[in-house]
Amino acid sequence: TDLYLAASTNVTRGQDKLKLAAQASVAYIPSLDRLAWAGEQGFGGFRLSEPGDPETVYSNTGYVQPGPNDGQRPIGTVELENGEILFLKQRSAYFPVPNTGDPTTWELKQKWDKVGPCGPRAFDKHKNALAFAHRSGVYLYQGAKPESLSYEIEVNESGLSSPSWDGINWEYEHLIWVRFDEVTKTIYVGAPYAQALVPNLIFKCYFGE
Repeated sequence: TDLYLAASTNVTRGQDKLKLAAQASVAYIPSLDRLAWAGEQGFGGFRLSEPGDPETVYSNTGYVQPGPNDGQRPIGTVELENGEILFLKQRSAYFPVPNTGDPTTWELKQKWDKVGPCGPRAFDKHKNALAFAHRSGVYLYQGAKPESLSYEIEVNESGLSSPSWDGINWEYEHLIWVRFDEVTKTIYVGAPYAQALVPNLIFKCYFGE
């Protein structure tokens, strides 16, 4: 009987294995030894693989869904050098409290609200810092709340003088990218400006440690 029950459990678990739909982003979470996906069409959560098995994701238990009714799109996942894990949404971020159970049993706590990355390339990390681009500006998170940063123009291929953040073509916000340069302590943000359909302007912000 025990052998039959064990076999039945394994078969059921195998049937629950999910073939992932297209995703906007994927990240490795070292402390959990899992992959995390975000941006699946029609799904408002983050998919998580089994520990040490990136090819296995269970449909009923292999996900977390922070702020399930807030109408925000999941953007991506990041783990900072200090082990802090953040699930990033359009206007908020959450951190998990993992336990020995499946991800659906984890407690999720909100870290901040009102701002978040505008797309899957619109954030980057450096040690225990996270930078991201939002419609309201560039933000830097270093453990408390995200702080707004002032910016300069590094590269201008828009053909327009005195460009500003308000002039970004937000219909193509999913193409905006953010990168840390730890040598020069600079954050770069590439964005499509005015009528451009690809990034043609680079903003830069300075940060300290």
